[in-house]
Amino acid sequence: MNKNKGFTLLETLIVLGLVSLMFGFGAVQLRQVAAASQERHFWQSLRQNWQASQVRARGNDKGTDINYLPSRRAIRFSWTDQHIIPRHNDVVIPKTIQVISFAKLKMLPNGYVKARTQKFRSNLTNQNYDMKIQLAWGGFYVEIEK
Repeated sequence: MNKNKGFTLLETLIVLGLVSLMFGFGAVQLRQVAAASQERHFWQSLRQNWQASQVRARGNDKGTDINYLPSRRAIRFSWTDQHIIPRHNDVVIPKTIQVISFAKLKMLPNGYVKARTQKFRSNLTNQNYDMKIQLAWGGFYVEIEK
């Protein structure tokens, strides 16, 4: 008697189906982790550019304009360098974050920024974030709206 050893077509299809399901669930989780990472990167980049603007104001008496560019989905930091050459740096806003309100800001050469609140919404966490800008040296903090 000659018996074939191996898997039947049905067994193979069941195993392939289970493996496909596991990869499908893993891909969804991976996308969420990547989106959360992009949001964290956005907030870090925003803070770094803000602090760089403060350092420029303290050291070089250079003001910075901070604007929201809806067409580019970015927040632009614009200034002039020592040679009066215009410079800018864009912080790209991830697709999972909506800008609810963002008024133009001007960090003056002495570092002063008018106090205000900029509003964002994360579609990933379904939470509103308030970027609260303080007076004087214009620090800011982000809090989750209750």
